[in-house]
Amino acid sequence: MKIACILLLCGWRAAYPGKPVGRIAIRMIGSSQIPARTLANAKRLAGDILRGVGVEADWVDCDSAGRPCLQPVKPTDFWLQLLARRPQAVPGSLEPDATGYALVVPDCHDACGYAAVSYPAVRAAADEMHNDPALVLGAAIAHEIGHLLLGRDSHAPEGVMSRRLGPKQIVEAGRGTLRFLPDQAQQVRAEVLARMARASTSSEVK
Repeated sequence: MKIACILLLCGWRAAYPGKPVGRIAIRMIGSSQIPARTLANAKRLAGDILRGVGVEADWVDCDSAGRPCLQPVKPTDFWLQLLARRPQAVPGSLEPDATGYALVVPDCHDACGYAAVSYPAVRAAADEMHNDPALVLGAAIAHEIGHLLLGRDSHAPEGVMSRRLGPKQIVEAGRGTLRFLPDQAQQVRAEVLARMARASTSSEVK
């Protein structure tokens, strides 16, 4: 397995021109610690980034009443843990100022692994750049979900899967121009379609 870390990201202007080709569910744990407006804006940004490659995201709040995350996990489900503290640095894998990480399990595509984003680290990065925490949080979420969709070694020289981002790129995120690179966008769509096919097959078997 691999821990893929995220610091900050950069912008890409290409967007998927057609209708969404697939849908995923993001199961959030720990959302209650984040201000409602900040979380709503972050989900909107992350959803727009995924929609830019033709993927719609449904957000499932595991902390809400009714315990929705007790429902069986499907291949199109992803786990996202919102951390109340900074993750511990791992030399060579996770930098001290990382806002999050993704645990990727090789050759496993059905809800294996999970993404994690640290809200204290997000706030620290946003304060340092004098910008909105929702922008950093939304970009970090999209980046880490991207790792779960794209697999190992999926950083890119630019776009949402960049290893780092600075104030200029956060402004790009605010303008709605933070995107996956075209080749990665194709990989994301293919992975989501494959997961949807497995979910459909599993449903038919039941």
